[in-house]
Amino acid sequence: MILAGKKNKDFLLPILLSILVLVVLLLLILSWFVFDIQRNKGNNWARNATENKLETKKEFLDLSNIDPEVGGVVEKVSQHILLPSKQFTVATVKDAVSLYKENPVLYQYIRNGQKVLLYDTGAIVYDETLNKIVDIIQFYAARQEKLLKE
Repeated sequence: MILAGKKNKDFLLPILLSILVLVVLLLLILSWFVFDIQRNKGNNWARNATENKLETKKEFLDLSNIDPEVGGVVEKVSQHILLPSKQFTVATVKDAVSLYKENPVLYQYIRNGQKVLLYDTGAIVYDETLNKIVDIIQFYAARQEKLLKE
C-alpha cells in the first residue's frame, strides 16, 4: 500500500509540473497579446498626427507644380542625398508660421520660399538659396503601412 501511494505521487509530479508550465506559458502569451494591443492603441495618436501630411496643407503650400524648375529642384536635391522615391510632388512653402504653429516639432525648420519634395512616406525640405537640404520629415505611420503591405 505504501509503495502504491509513492508510485502515484511519482507519476503525478511530472504531470502537475507540465500542466504548471503550460499554464505559465499561456499566461505569458495572453499578457503579451493584451499589452501588444494596448501599445498599438497608444500609437493611434502618432498615426493621426502624421496622417495630416504636408500634402493636405494646401493653404500653406503652393502645390501647383507649374514651376519650370521643378525637375531642376529634384536634380539639385539628388546631388545631396539618395532619393527614396521616384515620384515626387514639389511644393513651395507659403505660410511657414502656420505650419510651425500646427506642429512645432515636425515643421521646426520650414521657412517661406523653401521647396518641399513630397513622397509617399515623407518629405524633404530644400533651401534653394543655400543649396542645402534643411530637413527630412518621415511619416512613420505611412512608412509602417507601406512595409506591412510589402
